[in-house]
Amino acid sequence: MKRKVLERDESRQRIRQYLALEGPVHKNQIRHEADAGSHPVVLPLIDELEKDGEIESVAQHPTRLDDKTGYVIRGRKPVKYYDLTSYGVVRLISKLKVDASIFDILAQKYQDVFPGIFDVWPLLNKGKRGIFARERLLFVAGLAATSLKQVISDQTLPKEIREGAIHDVLNNSATIFWDPASQMRGRSLMVTWDAILGKDENLRTRVIEAIIRQDLHNIGLRVMQFRNLGIDQQSPELVRRYEQVLEMLWQRTP
Repeated sequence: MKRKVLERDESRQRIRQYLALEGPVHKNQIRHEADAGSHPVVLPLIDELEKDGEIESVAQHPTRLDDKTGYVIRGRKPVKYYDLTSYGVVRLISKLKVDASIFDILAQKYQDVFPGIFDVWPLLNKGKRGIFARERLLFVAGLAATSLKQVISDQTLPKEIREGAIHDVLNNSATIFWDPASQMRGRSLMVTWDAILGKDENLRTRVIEAIIRQDLHNIGLRVMQFRNLGIDQQSPELVRRYEQVLEMLWQRTP
């Protein structure tokens, strides 16, 4: 039983990776070229990935091509062309190995998936800094994949709210990526971050912005808790100091 699950997961990952490299493509291309298993296995997996929200039809052509000759076959039904969704990209990344060669391609093709990370990826993915950046990306992709699965699987959410939640998860991933206090594998990376960033002012600015955003979130929640518990009535000076810090951080928000 366990072996079948592993083989199925590997097939799904190969389909994701093929779409990342070659998409948009149609089902027959995936079936013949993705090296994801036998044809009876691959076709149901494509439907499954679409149902799970990892791939989507991005184009529909009125004619189709013969996979062997390349010639147009007329008189057939329109054929769908598929690519990864944001969730599919996140799932793909979360299951990659740190030495995979596909990171640069993903950063270029799907830059809007991880805004604030992929836009400076060429600066990050170099030498020792690259190893650290890839480890960090795998970490935040794993967190994002878990959150996105919950959002996408909740069919009670209106479309607008679901799309907003997906946007928030992806944007928050950049804050987690850059925040030195974020934990990865149970250890703090503050010292490592300083060594990795070196003197690159652009990257250091990202870290500062992430710290401010994270503090805004945390202190804002604390002020709300104070008010809900009535502490603003018992200790107004304490709450006022928190609010002053909050206001100062808002002024520094990029």
